Amino acid sequence: MGNDVSYSYIIIAIYIFSAYLLVKAVRGAFFTKLETFEDYQKRSAHYVSYFKARQKAIDVMQMAIRNLDLNSEEKTSALFQIGVQYHFKKDYNKAVEYFDQVWDYIRKSKVPYEKMLACIIVSNYNIGKKEKAREIYHALRIKERYDPRFEQLSYLESTIFK
Repeated sequence: MGNDVSYSYIIIAIYIFSAYLLVKAVRGAFFTKLETFEDYQKRSAHYVSYFKARQKAIDVMQMAIRNLDLNSEEKTSALFQIGVQYHFKKDYNKAVEYFDQVWDYIRKSKVPYEKMLACIIVSNYNIGKKEKAREIYHALRIKERYDPRFEQLSYLESTIFK
């Protein structure tokens, strides 16, 4: 009987510690003050990963644009992330509205490959801008010269060139 009691205390201690860690994680993810661009990015990502709350993620990134003095790379990143969230909400018109704001930067810069870049192509294609989608596809594939991973976009060929 003495072993059963100490075993019960251990189990209770584990539950209490687990609850503490959960509260600490939730507090850190959703209730800490947002001060830096990275804070806003993390909060936005947490809304998507924990709750699939894409509109909340969009709202957080829009707050970052309003509240912070962002450099051009950060602003481009925020606008791109908003476009990606609209893409996954299947609001392709709104996604393209945001992607259009960042396309010149992406086109002219040596951005590293990011699989979400495909959202620009697919969103344009899905709203009927098929020629524009093809142009973006080719412009991104040219970036293979400095980042061979852009070749991964080739899976879109069968869709956008049919």
